[in-house]
Amino acid sequence: MINCAFFAKSIVWVSHILFCVALLPQIWVNYKLKSTRGLSDFLIIGYLNGYISYVYYSYLLGLPLAYKVMVPLATFFMLIIAFQRFFYANYTQRKDKYFLAFYVFNLAIAIFLMPIAFRDRLSFGYFFGWTMMLVWATYQIPQVVKVFLDKSVHGFSFSLVSLVAFGDMIELIVAIILKLPVPTLLNDFRGILIYLIFSFQFWRYKESQHTLFK
Repeated sequence: MINCAFFAKSIVWVSHILFCVALLPQIWVNYKLKSTRGLSDFLIIGYLNGYISYVYYSYLLGLPLAYKVMVPLATFFMLIIAFQRFFYANYTQRKDKYFLAFYVFNLAIAIFLMPIAFRDRLSFGYFFGWTMMLVWATYQIPQVVKVFLDKSVHGFSFSLVSLVAFGDMIELIVAIILKLPVPTLLNDFRGILIYLIFSFQFWRYKESQHTLFK
């Protein structure tokens, strides 16, 4: 049992390294296109808020070290994608200004909650865990809809969804062995299911995808 637990704590590093590395191809695609038009705005804000909740969840409930190191790093990468969203934006559009204001307000609230959350680690830990689960259960739906309406996956990295799904499969095994909180288990099941949907869309609309890595 001890060996099994040690193995699980070791491979959890693998899953979270995958989660972090998965974001790099999308950052590169955005840079190549000088745009984040392949991504739904709701995907970006949902992904970011999911990771912010994940940071709280990891620290408040004392999850293994891999979570405490890699989840903040992945959050940093998501902040880069959020920065790209506005750096490449057309500010003649009013919605860009509203979204920027929302992002700033969103991050201010996340920072404001920090001292309050650490006064009651257990309650807030599960609160952020279920918040993470709720956000990540819904944030990819607008991206599925966007791809369907555009009939295109141009600007959306298949490496991102593939590496994340592989990480989800590994983490699911770890979560079962280490008996991690239920939000982690459900989130991994959700990740694997959405990957199947995205895989179908990439296959269905592959002819519309430009070669971005030449």
